[in-house]
Amino acid sequence: MTLQRRRTLFACTIAALSLFSSAPADVGHGTYSPDPKTHIPWSINSGHSLFWNGAPYMPVGVRVDADPTDIASAAKAGAKDVIVDVSSGRNSWDEALVALDASKLRFLLRINSLAPMAAGYEISPQTYRMPGIVSPQLVSMPMPGAKSALAVVVLKRDGSVLKVERVPVVDGKFNYFVRPGNDLEHVLYAYPETSSLQQLDWWEGLDQHRDELMGMLRRAHLGTGIRGIVNPLGNLLSLPGNEVTLIPSSPYFQSEFRGALLGKYHNVDVLQRSWGMSANGLLTFEAFCKLVPLWSGSSGPALLWNPENNRTYPVETRRSSYWRDVVESISTSANRRFSRLVRAIRKVVDLPVVQEWNGWSSLYEGDQPTVDGIGSHILGKTPGQIADAGSRPASTVLRQSRPVWQLATDVDPEAPLEDVASIGNRAVFYSALTNAARKTVVGQQFDEGLSTQALTPLYFPENATNPAFAQRLPNGSWWLPGPFEGNRIDLGVGFSAYRLRGPQGVQIVMWAQRSGRYRLRAKKPKLLGFRALDNSNPMPKLLPNGVELMVTTCPMIVTGTEECPVPEATYQATAAEFTELLKTSAEIHHDILEDRMFYGDYMKGYDTDPFSSITLMRQVNNRVAHKLGVVLWYEAENSRDTNFSGTSANTGCSGGSVLELRNPVVVPVSGFVASYPVPSMPGKYDVWLAAKIPIDKRGDVFVIAGNQSFGLLTPPTGAYGTGYGWYKIGSIRTGGSSQTVKIIVNGLIPGDIAIDCIVLTQVPFEPDGLNHPVIGNK
Repeated sequence: MTLQRRRTLFACTIAALSLFSSAPADVGHGTYSPDPKTHIPWSINSGHSLFWNGAPYMPVGVRVDADPTDIASAAKAGAKDVIVDVSSGRNSWDEALVALDASKLRFLLRINSLAPMAAGYEISPQTYRMPGIVSPQLVSMPMPGAKSALAVVVLKRDGSVLKVERVPVVDGKFNYFVRPGNDLEHVLYAYPETSSLQQLDWWEGLDQHRDELMGMLRRAHLGTGIRGIVNPLGNLLSLPGNEVTLIPSSPYFQSEFRGALLGKYHNVDVLQRSWGMSANGLLTFEAFCKLVPLWSGSSGPALLWNPENNRTYPVETRRSSYWRDVVESISTSANRRFSRLVRAIRKVVDLPVVQEWNGWSSLYEGDQPTVDGIGSHILGKTPGQIADAGSRPASTVLRQSRPVWQLATDVDPEAPLEDVASIGNRAVFYSALTNAARKTVVGQQFDEGLSTQALTPLYFPENATNPAFAQRLPNGSWWLPGPFEGNRIDLGVGFSAYRLRGPQGVQIVMWAQRSGRYRLRAKKPKLLGFRALDNSNPMPKLLPNGVELMVTTCPMIVTGTEECPVPEATYQATAAEFTELLKTSAEIHHDILEDRMFYGDYMKGYDTDPFSSITLMRQVNNRVAHKLGVVLWYEAENSRDTNFSGTSANTGCSGGSVLELRNPVVVPVSGFVASYPVPSMPGKYDVWLAAKIPIDKRGDVFVIAGNQSFGLLTPPTGAYGTGYGWYKIGSIRTGGSSQTVKIIVNGLIPGDIAIDCIVLTQVPFEPDGLNHPVIGNK
């Protein structure tokens, strides 16, 4: 079929689908008709419960396969409700539906076949990378499923490109002989042409998937037991809103990308400037929409590549909007086509459509939700694990503009129903596999009074995880994370706070480790308002430069300011730490005159601008503690001697970035190493590592400090952010000469690892989030 013919068919398909869904069914309620004479109304209420034919549907069921034997076994164990995994392909659902009808089971169909994978170019220079090449050598990388790959050889010192060559991939193996131009270190990057589960095919693949699913739904005799369709896209690894690592090669994608670029930039000169490039010969938007980036984040050569003619074009990556534009285009396509798919399903069978939560995705994050329900996977069994797993789906549900059904579609059989329901779920399906386990879980029942009750949320940004955690608060509301701009605020030991910028504006939330009456300093104390979440009366008393009030261990919302009020105790503790640092400076004869001058200026500004002043004072304390060797705090991403994959921005981590190892496919003989020079300051230091390391990879991580090698022998403590924690490495005694601390990762197939910081401290340290050791703490 010619390209023009394919484009014509594509345009006709889209037009037909637009007509087919131009009068969408009402989201959030509908009428299901299993036959021409039967009409069953359903709706979702403000308690996020499904009402079926006027009654609340609050099942406690189990998950089963589309196997009549498994279905009958679940019914025999006492199950009344099930989620059934089915395929959207050509395999018939008839046998499963007959078994469901015979067992009188109520059920949801979960589309469990593989979602359509996009074909294109995988842009993961952190993964397909071989550093340390100084002489001619053959490099082999596994690339299962790839047809070809682009090989790019770069001089590490200045990033200059020595060779760009497209090579075939044979039997899933990329083999390339690198011939460096000199004896300096070179790096080989490879870019597979492949299909990836990380990127769903929203173009040709989705058309085929939609047609198959619609055909199955039209032919199936669903009967009166069905209650909804789960995961209409099928089984996939990620959803839009997550990181894009594959640039599709589909001509339909390129056509849409071209239209998006044309609508945004109007002419190619503006587009070139926005992409940080200057290229001769690229005169049309058709040419620009075919370009593929060879960098991602801080890794990879600063080039755009045209696969059609193998030409490359230099780019100023720091100011290039390429990645923002391509992610926006893919996300727009995904949202539009997903919405059409859901509407098409509702046209064929007017049933609730549920999508299982899979990250902060644009498919269900927005003012106008496309789906009728959000499902969650709760694979923990303790209250803390259940709260953490269920909090993000609950946050998504509660922030919708209309009621959305909240259900737990895959639950650990040992998770108590009461805890799973407490986070807002109004339907629960356990992943119980044995009849004994099924009998236990299906014996539980919901309190139907919950059907009209919704959670009252207090949100925090993901970046502020520790000090904030998903949990029930004293007044019955829930602390829930959200995809908000914001971060924790450093108030030292004794107080915690964060700033959140959401649809309602800026919100400051703070609390104390010990309840008490405290004095807070602020620029304009008269404008401040306080609301305690435990419904207590803070009893604020206005003072000349602040306010005195009760601050408890329960979060308190501060209004009337975008800057956090500063507890007087924080100022006093910060000043006391600097006094201790001055003593240390005098003892070791280390001059910190410049820091003393700055500190004096910040202290003088405290009365008029408390928050800015205390922030700068605490930064000086941390900097001086490092200078004096009291606390050596190294940001991992600042290593000047490393062969890790690269750095990545993460505003919830120390310094706003981390050093990453992104699932490399080739491991150097000496492993992956990041080095940090330790100044010649004698003393005994405790060594701590802050990182995100998968459990099965902790045995591959080592720290060499002094003349000792340490492994990660204990689980992390002081968890914060998205999976980060602190590892106690051990203790070392330094002499009077300079040394080096090294982080080493070995192992044949390292997984994704992120290193935040490494800390050597002479003062006692009990990690709690990103709080620094307290100076003067003996």
